[in-house]
This record gives sequence, structure tokens and C-alpha cells, in this order.
Amino acid sequence: MSLVAIYSSPTTPGGAGWSEDVSGDIRLGSITTVAIEAELGAVGNGNIVLDDPNGTVGHASDGIVGLKQFHMDELACPPGNQRLWTGYVADRRYYRGNQEASGTPSSLITGVARKIDITLVDLNDFLAFRVFAPVATDPTSSFDRPAETTLQRIAALLAVDFLSTTLFDIGYIPATGGVALDANDYTGYRPQDVLNDIAQKNKWNYFVTYDEATNHYVLWMDDWKTDGSATKTFDSTLQLTNVLSEVDDVTTFRIEPDAVGTLDPSRIVTAEYGTGTGVTGYRTLPSTANTFAWRDGAPVQMDVKSQTKLDAWLDADLVQNSTEDNRISCTVRVPNDKVTAIKAGQRIQCHFTHIPEVQSAMTWCRILQMTIAQAQQTPEFYWLSLELSPIPPVVTVYSQVRMTFPIGTDTDMDLLFRSPGDPPHTGCSVFPQMGLLTYGPAGTFIAFTSNSILVNGNGTLDDIHWAASYNYIGSPQTLTPSIQVNGINVASTSFTVGVGGAPIGWDLHATSVVVSAGDVITGHLHITGSTRWGVPAGAGGCEELLEASGNLVAP
Repeated sequence: MSLVAIYSSPTTPGGAGWSEDVSGDIRLGSITTVAIEAELGAVGNGNIVLDDPNGTVGHASDGIVGLKQFHMDELACPPGNQRLWTGYVADRRYYRGNQEASGTPSSLITGVARKIDITLVDLNDFLAFRVFAPVATDPTSSFDRPAETTLQRIAALLAVDFLSTTLFDIGYIPATGGVALDANDYTGYRPQDVLNDIAQKNKWNYFVTYDEATNHYVLWMDDWKTDGSATKTFDSTLQLTNVLSEVDDVTTFRIEPDAVGTLDPSRIVTAEYGTGTGVTGYRTLPSTANTFAWRDGAPVQMDVKSQTKLDAWLDADLVQNSTEDNRISCTVRVPNDKVTAIKAGQRIQCHFTHIPEVQSAMTWCRILQMTIAQAQQTPEFYWLSLELSPIPPVVTVYSQVRMTFPIGTDTDMDLLFRSPGDPPHTGCSVFPQMGLLTYGPAGTFIAFTSNSILVNGNGTLDDIHWAASYNYIGSPQTLTPSIQVNGINVASTSFTVGVGGAPIGWDLHATSVVVSAGDVITGHLHITGSTRWGVPAGAGGCEELLEASGNLVAP
């Protein structure tokens, strides 16, 4: 066989590392379930059976020790892409050889002879090996984090001492698109808990995989729908089909007739009442009910501690849960020199004429789980059982929102607005909220109060507009209004006003602004030369507004 199986241990304070080749102990046709997961850190469980006729298998005849490393390479594959599976040893079963199918006695039935049935768990299990220590005990192994973005928290996680030399970012994590997080102390928690938090907030997938070029365990964490254009691509070079005319057995392979597609509405919700720490929120996405039916959810996110972040998370969650889950299970036979061209977590193009969303043409799917088998009496082929999820086409949604009738009394503030664009305040035109831009609540005042626009998609806003016109009453001072995204200016102006009676105003535009789901847009006003400034009583006509519009893509 061209399959090489290695049982190994790294160098530790207790001793030097070692590796043992156990390839010769694997019977041809005996590999039935070696599994790899690539969905939210789930751990793939499978097994492999070793023959141990003399009781000497392992390192120094240890009979295989739990939590040691195990990997398999297929040498028929091209150099640089030969790794078939990487993970750890879990529980083992030791037993005599079984009766052969022919009825003749099996081998391995006397003396110390035995079979060792090893449960193998994939690399995602690594994420639960360690807990974060208290800062006072071991600050380099602690994880007490301030308020920051999801991307900052990922970078900080990978810098923790026990991860900094074992888990790496080689380009499968975006550099933009982070969502704001509240401070959180993860003492006593595990790396998997941190990644689950981040995945929930960003609506991302994650898993650990092995990179042969660097010989590193690496973290893949991104929107599961991504094409990899903003990061390092992770695509299979093969295609799968049930259309015989498309099969060439070089790049396109025929799936078995057992392929099944399952559409599941379990996750669909139209409204959610969310609970954080000290905050609650109720958000809706009525368009989901138009397609399916009205159903409420009640998620709990106790690490969310602010109203703005909770509402942003609920809005993004409603968008994510506005479609049915589509899972496809299929099996394909591939030659041994192609088997590593399909990896768990990759995108792969599929065309299955009987399954929704992939029935018309080659369609990208994400491989969320893969099981490897070589159960036939030849080393020339492998059977791969896959669980796929079709990646929906990118659909841009025109989005707009407007707020009018501002109020505020301070020297440095995000102005509150008392009226939405639909229904509009008296004197203002109708400008209904639609798409993936929504109002960001900031407390309770009259019937509507918001100090922000929440972005619930990714893309470019054509225009963010903030206009104001007042009859100024007050002492001389300098006003600096600015349009801000996540507290950063994207447009601003500055002017000085004199003593009362003079009309003042501004008309700011920020165009072609790239935004991501979770971004917060505000109209900010800074005043110098006076202790306080307030929007005059009676202000709030159609000349006082904050609005945004553009085409966005749901996260």
C-alpha cells in the first residue's frame, strides 16, 4: 500500500519526541471510518484497526497510548499534498481476531496476539485540551479581554502562550469585518469557548486543519459562504456530478446513487427576544414570515452587555436564520492519487440533478464533514462520504434608512433622533427603512429614539448623508459635526458661530463607504468654546436628518 500511518509524540519536558510507522499493521481493506469535521469546531470521530500479533505495536511496545498524535499520508498523491488525516488517539479496544466471513478461523487468536481498535479524533479536539488560567496564577496562559472586535480577540487568542507555537493563522482569517465585543473574562474556559463566542457574533464558521506546506495546525475562521477572495482560498480542484456526460475521472467524478438532500426549516425565525447581561431586545424581520411562517426565538448571549451590540447581533441572527438549512450527503470513489484533492472545509463544485440548489449546474458547496474509507481489497481507490451545504448565490439587497428630528445637549455627543423616515416627522418626506440597514436604539424617549444606524450586511454604501439647519441661540463656539462609522470619521466639517440669532447648518456626505455587518453609523457633534450646546427647541424639520443607502449582501 502507498498509505503511511504514523503514531507519534512531540518533544515534551518529560522526554524527546518520537514517531512509529504502523502502516504494516493495517490490513488492506480494513479502513472504514476515519472522519474529519469542519463545522463550528465539532470533533470528527472514527477508527482504525491495527494487527498486533506479538504484543509489540506502538512505541517501545506501548500498545498505543491515548492522546498521542496520529496521521496518515497517501504517497500516491502529489508531493506537498499527501496528508490524508491528522488527529489524536482516543479510546482503544483490544480483542482477538474475528471469525472470517468464509467461516474459517481468523488469525490473532492465541497468546498475546490481538487487534487494537483505535478511536481517532480529528484536530478540532485540540481546541478543548487546555483552559485559561487565572491572571494571578499564570498571566501568559490567561485570557481576560477588554472590549474589542472579534478580529482583535482572535489575534489575542492565537498569542496565548500554549497556542502561539501550536495553532497558526496562515491567511484563512479575514483582516476586515470584525464585530464589536464587550469585555469578557475567560478564566476557566477553553479556546473552543472563545471561538464559539466569536462565531456567534460574526456568524462565521471555524475549524482546525493541517497545512502541509508549513507543517502547522492552522485555524480557518470566516463566513462559511466565502469564496476566499479576501483571504487564502480553500477550494477543491475536483468536481462531483451525477450527470454522466460531465464525468471524466480526471477532475470530475461520479457520485454514487445514494446522494440525499435535506431541507430543514428548524432554524428559521422571524423575531427574536434576546437576553444579554443587563439588557434585552426584541427584533423582527417580517420578510421571513412572508416566505415561511412567523416564528419567534429567544436566544441568550450573556457575554453581550450593551443594548447596541445585542440589537446588532439579533439583527444579524435574523438574517442568518431567514433561510432553510440545506444538507447533502453523498459518496464518491476517487483514485488514491486524487484522494487528498478533497478536504473537509473546502469548497467543491457539485451538480446533482435531483437535489434543490445544485440541480441546474455546477454549484459551489462547503464540505462540512468527510469520512474516509478504504474497505475494498485494493489500495487503488478510496471512498469519501461527504456532508455538503450549497453556498447560496450572492444577492445584493438595496438598503436605506433615515432618521429625523434630532435632540442632544452636550459638548461631545452622538445626536439622538426622535423620528424614523417611515412614518416621517412632520415636514419630512417618506423614506422607509428597508433591507439591511436598521435603526440602532439608544434608550427610550417619546415613541422613537435612536443615535445610530446599524449595518446588517456587507458591501458599499453609496451615500451617508447628515444635514442640519438651525436658528442658533447661544454664545460663540466652534462646532465640528462628523459622520462616523464605528467611531471613526468618514466625513466632517468645522465652523465657528457667534452670538444668537444666526442660522447655522451643515450638509455632509460620505460616499462609497465600505461597511460590514455589525458596523454602527452615527452623526457626531463636537463643540469647543462653550460648556454645553443643545439642539434648539422646535428643531427637527426636514433639514435635520441622518440617512444612508446602498447595496448590501446578507452575512
